Amino acid sequence: MNSKGKRFLLVAILVLPVLWGIFNFLVKPVAIEMPYYGNKTPTADGDTIFHTIDDFSFINQDSIVINRDSMEGKISVVNYFFTTCTGVCPRMNTSLLYLGERFKESKEVMLLSHTVNPEGDSVPVLKKYMVNRQWDKIPNWHVLTGNKKQLYEMAEYSYLLIADGASKEEFVHSDKVVVVDGNGHVRGIFDGMGGNMEMKKIEDAIKVLIIEKRSNAKKGK
Repeated sequence: MNSKGKRFLLVAILVLPVLWGIFNFLVKPVAIEMPYYGNKTPTADGDTIFHTIDDFSFINQDSIVINRDSMEGKISVVNYFFTTCTGVCPRMNTSLLYLGERFKESKEVMLLSHTVNPEGDSVPVLKKYMVNRQWDKIPNWHVLTGNKKQLYEMAEYSYLLIADGASKEEFVHSDKVVVVDGNGHVRGIFDGMGGNMEMKKIEDAIKVLIIEKRSNAKKGK
């Protein structure tokens, strides 16, 4: 092989993996349908007003306030858990770690894990929980505590996580994972116990919403 052929081969070796990665990021996930969840209200001009999450204010593991404005323009992955849970939480949180690792460098994605036991899950407890699981290495992962009533109302009315058989006085958690777009619309509800295959679906859904967000930004929406 002459020098020109060797250079071509070297370029191909270096460039093809990059092109394949771009293909997987931009092209492969586009086939996923990303509906809008919740009530839809038609307007007089033929447009539609979609369900939007409410305002809120919670505290993360570093005593930083996280609110509705914190989510603006970002794709948010939302779940509920509590630190002493020995049932669904460990498995769901292990699966979520996959997403955290995949998007830990992204400025367009954030993970919001809400405690359902704010009396027991204080800020120091949440911080220790994160450190023990190395979640603290993922800067865009926020573990939240706050007012119990507001945590519950956000779960039920904003994130549409309704626990079967739960009374209004009870504070229960769901094994579902919710994906919210940058405008506060619920765009996906996934099985948090579905393992790697379900996490891959969430990963692809996030990529679709990132592409959608960038496209709308170019259009000035």
